[in-house]
Amino acid sequence: MSNADFARRFATAFGVQDVAGLVALLHPEGSVLTLCGQWAEGRAEAEAAFADEAAGLCARARLVTGKGQLLDLGPQTT
Repeated sequence: MSNADFARRFATAFGVQDVAGLVALLHPEGSVLTLCGQWAEGRAEAEAAFADEAAGLCARARLVTGKGQLLDLGPQTT
């Protein structure tokens, strides 16, 4: 998946509060800092964090698109 595909899928899932879709974007052992500031390690914690946000603070939040730039990670990045 390209960076642009990831960003598009994330924005689409976030926009409709698709918790399963957001979690599916994560590596099974990955970690995430959610848009509202929750830290989660692994898919189970991420699912709980995204669900909390979808039901609470971020329930009416929408991502704003506009000027931006996606850069591919360099070969030195691990």
